[in-house]
Amino acid sequence: MARGVLIAESLRADANLDRLDLCVDRIWRSDAGVYAGRVFRYPRGDLAGRAAAADHGRAVGVPEEQLDWPA
Repeated sequence: MARGVLIAESLRADANLDRLDLCVDRIWRSDAGVYAGRVFRYPRGDLAGRAAAADHGRAVGVPEEQLDWPA
């Protein structure tokens, strides 16, 4: 089983990864913040939406240098 962070620029919000042999700790996208049990979707350029996703990342222990995706 693979374990780690999935970086998925084009992953749909409703994508189902259950059939893959993966243990995903986090998924990163530039227009969404996806965490275990929580998804933040916002249009590109929405600074408030991006800030909410980054704030949640901080609250669950994501290092600051991993919260620098484009707005």
